[in-house]
Amino acid sequence: MEQASCLLKESLREMLRAATQYQYNPAPSQLCYLLKQLEALQSACSRSSSIRLLQSNDQIEWIECLTFFVDVLREKQTPLDLVRPVLKTLCTLAQASNIQKLLYETFNICPILAGQIVTLSSLAEEEEASLLEALKLLQKLTYGRRVDYHQDNMETLLNFLVDVVMEGTEHLLSSALGSLANLCRNNVLVQSAINNSPHRSQRALLKTLCSYFDNENQMLVISSLSTLTSLSLNDAEKQKTFFENSSIEHILQIIFRIMSTGFKTMTWKYAADLLVDLLRLPQMQLCIKRYRHLTKCMSQVLTLLAGGSGESIAELFEVLLSLCVAPAVRQTITIVLFSSLVQGRISSQNLLDSVQKQQQPLSAGTDPLVSSFHWAAHTAKADNRVACAALDFLIDSCQDCMCGADGSQTVRHLIPAVAELLSQSDQTKSTEKVVRFVKLLAVFSSDKENRESVGALLKSSVLSDLVEKQLSSSYMSYVVATTPFLGDVDSKKVSGHCILLTLDLAVKLRKYVKELPAYLTKILHDSRLLDVLAMGLTSPDQEHVSMALRLICFAMGTEEAQPDLMHHTFLDLNNSNSSISKIPRMDGRYSMDNKENRRPSPLCCSTPVMRVENNAGRGLGQPELSHTFGKEEQQHSLESLIERMETIMEPKDSKSAEVIEIFEHHIKALQVKEEHLNNLLEAKTLALTQADRVIAQLRSREAAHATEMKKLQSVLKKSEGRIEQTISQMNGLRMQSEQLQAQLDKQLEGKAEEIDALNKKCSELMEKCSDLQDKITTGKQEKKSLSNMLDDLQKAHETLKEQYTISCGQSKQLEEERKTLSKQLKERDASLQSNTSSLQVLETKYKEIKKERTELEKEKDDIEAYVDKLRDQLSSSENSCRLLQQRASTLEGINQEQGSKLDQQTKRIAEVEAELEKHNQIVSFITSMNLNAGQAGGGKK
Repeated sequence: MEQASCLLKESLREMLRAATQYQYNPAPSQLCYLLKQLEALQSACSRSSSIRLLQSNDQIEWIECLTFFVDVLREKQTPLDLVRPVLKTLCTLAQASNIQKLLYETFNICPILAGQIVTLSSLAEEEEASLLEALKLLQKLTYGRRVDYHQDNMETLLNFLVDVVMEGTEHLLSSALGSLANLCRNNVLVQSAINNSPHRSQRALLKTLCSYFDNENQMLVISSLSTLTSLSLNDAEKQKTFFENSSIEHILQIIFRIMSTGFKTMTWKYAADLLVDLLRLPQMQLCIKRYRHLTKCMSQVLTLLAGGSGESIAELFEVLLSLCVAPAVRQTITIVLFSSLVQGRISSQNLLDSVQKQQQPLSAGTDPLVSSFHWAAHTAKADNRVACAALDFLIDSCQDCMCGADGSQTVRHLIPAVAELLSQSDQTKSTEKVVRFVKLLAVFSSDKENRESVGALLKSSVLSDLVEKQLSSSYMSYVVATTPFLGDVDSKKVSGHCILLTLDLAVKLRKYVKELPAYLTKILHDSRLLDVLAMGLTSPDQEHVSMALRLICFAMGTEEAQPDLMHHTFLDLNNSNSSISKIPRMDGRYSMDNKENRRPSPLCCSTPVMRVENNAGRGLGQPELSHTFGKEEQQHSLESLIERMETIMEPKDSKSAEVIEIFEHHIKALQVKEEHLNNLLEAKTLALTQADRVIAQLRSREAAHATEMKKLQSVLKKSEGRIEQTISQMNGLRMQSEQLQAQLDKQLEGKAEEIDALNKKCSELMEKCSDLQDKITTGKQEKKSLSNMLDDLQKAHETLKEQYTISCGQSKQLEEERKTLSKQLKERDASLQSNTSSLQVLETKYKEIKKERTELEKEKDDIEAYVDKLRDQLSSSENSCRLLQQRASTLEGINQEQGSKLDQQTKRIAEVEAELEKHNQIVSFITSMNLNAGQAGGGKK
């Protein structure tokens, strides 16, 4: 990784040097050097490790590099030889999300890139590669972002993209259609511009988009479907055809097929975004409820949780949470997720094992619930996005499962795994993860039986450690600091939310966890908790307000009789003051040395957030009248708050006295803080006096430095004299070098002549090599012809074998017929000697025998004809054998084995002829027997 980072930095610096040299002197040599450095930078950035470095690197050098690239694309006179590598390098750099954000937001490259695409499209076909790179870059930059239609070159860009889609240019179609889908998504102006364009037919465009649905390229399919959806949903007539049963079922099949097969690709992201956009429509929610394969499709999507990187799995969890907007999808996801737990295929022990073996990778067939807990337990040094997304998904699914009949019993199996995670120190380092763990336990604790199981597994030390860790953090402790940044305020809010959630959970579990009531009474009377309660009371979130009220009521002992009026009163007050409860972002002109601008920081103040933020909301240059008006408004809001609290607390004087004591303690803490700030002012004045003393010391040092400067000037004169001497010596050395250069030139000429002679010899050798290659090719052709002849011989041998088998089968049939005839003759002789009285029967049999004899004669004739055919074939085979022998005589040196095989074939043919002669003798014997039998029958008559 270190080598890759060093290589990337070196290539970047070399490219910046080449860019500055080219800007000052745009000569061809400088352009060639710049192109080489661009190629080196592109090869360094094309590696995956370099992309990770781009994600984590925020140096100024990258901004200078991107500035140069944008300037190159903006200038119309830039040579195309420079535009091509710049587009390639930008396309490679755009794989990093922070580079995409810089190009889109800071540099506003979309209109510049649109103009470059328009100019490249008007050029010849040689620039199609550059045009393709520009379209790919546009697709990456516009994905998930909205582009203003009123920017420059946007109308011509849309016309060009639509023309590419209509023409169906293969190499540009995928990128052009993807860019068009990005531009049309959630952008009504672009949709209306395409629909109302006078240059083309809207119906023809929709037909063209529909024709791409059967394409093999899935990116092309989903881009055309996304574009068709964006262009159709704002028209009532198109919506009717779009939401037909057949069309919507086909669309859902395409989307779910891509989501189940194309995970971790850009196509999958497009399909997920399209499904999320569609499910926001009420009509689509009804259609997906009637979709038959919804359970199967969602189970296929959930099985993807078992494989993938942290970033892709986080995107999958976010997509699942977005899909839960539709009630049907939400119920289906919950059923599929908890089905294995309900059916007993997994248990709580499996979930505990997945939590404890979080570092091991998941196998392909892992259950979705086990995969969710595995990713929830995932610990990353830089980013907790996967774990937070997994916990949000589990919270949402458990809430939906608790609404079912046996939901509380099903969810009870998850409690040991969550308690185990919350007890691990690695899991509680991130405040955002702790917030989600506590929320998940709060969902479990909504049921009484689950509350008992949570209390049995959770220790009071776990909750107390969480609260103490957040209270002692740098965002919640009383530390004197400068004016806070917005990130610090957000961290303070997250920490406060975590404390409120943890204490609210502790209040719910106090009856089931030992030592927890004592800790609650102790921590709720701690002065450090005042900021958290004040933040909760003035929060715009209703949940935070209700939790803060419950904790205050519990601290006062009135948790069981909490009036609803208090809740609504504080909510109304919070809504009335929500417009002035925003912390402004501070600019860089604020100075700590300016006493007029000095204000107390909200981070180091324990007053309610509403009051502090009203003070912070005043601008630096506003008049004092607005300041006094703000104070009066704050005082009025506080007085109204006190009056309402007094009206609420009238029947409980003892409790109101406790509230007053809390606020008095709060005011004392503010006074202590004010004294602390005064001490800081005194320290600053002391620092100023010390600075004056340091200035006087610096002036005395300046005089000493002046005397030293005079000494250095004298030394400089001496060094100049020495430099002149060295220059004279350098001139002499230069003369010597020129003489050496002349000698070298002579030697080089001699070497050049030697090289020419060697080149001639090399050309002669090349000619000889070409002749040898020609001979080799002729030898190869002869070898091929000989191999063809061998194949012909083998085919002839196979045909002879087949004929021999046929003749053998026929001879066997004839022998069987002869045996049957001899048996029949014997039977007839016996019947003639034994049965003289049955002459009529014998006559009939004689007629039958006559018929059989005629048939046998016919068969004999057929056999004789067939034998003649065989003889003709034998004669032809003998001729072919003679030809083959002649050919074999030419190939005796090459193929001796084949000659021996041919001799064997001739012997076999002779044997076949001998067998045929025997067969002829047998046939003649049969005919003579038949004649004898006929004569014997005539004599007996």
